Amino acid sequence: MRWVRFYRKDALVIAFTFLLPIYAFIHLATILVGHSIESRDEIANITPRISRLLGLIESEEKMKESLLIVSDGSKSLVYPSTEQESVISAALQAELRRIMIEAGLTVSNSQLQKIRREGRFDLIGLNVTSVGTIQELDLALTGLDAYRPLVLIESLNVYPNRRKSAAQTNYRQTVTARFKLTSLRVVQ
Repeated sequence: MRWVRFYRKDALVIAFTFLLPIYAFIHLATILVGHSIESRDEIANITPRISRLLGLIESEEKMKESLLIVSDGSKSLVYPSTEQESVISAALQAELRRIMIEAGLTVSNSQLQKIRREGRFDLIGLNVTSVGTIQELDLALTGLDAYRPLVLIESLNVYPNRRKSAAQTNYRQTVTARFKLTSLRVVQ
């Protein structure tokens, strides 16, 4: 201790010489540990993203196949944009009347609606009024379901018809059905 009292400046220089590397080492170690923790957090955040990307890469071929199936399938569900609206409307009206007549319904009225545009499609509408039994109505609905390009039933109102006279012995319950049908045409 005597030496420290006599050589105060030298003692301070020697103390700083020992403390400075120790401080630098502790400071550097703290920085490196902090960066290591930050890197681990970033890796933990990136891992799920990488897994999702790897999953997408693995299923890319299946997605392409599904897209081809869907794009080919949509051709059978809608009318192409190359056909004229008036031709489609007339053919649709004739075909839907034919389906209902083949099912046994009596078509009393069918009227084309004004063509509406929604998004990428033209909506071709048709109002149909028909009379028949429940079984015939069921057959007509089955025929509409099988018809391609797809026909959508926007509304269907069914009303029972009254018996003409109480003395009628061979009576079958009939109904009047009012359909509001729509088919789609792709717009270019």
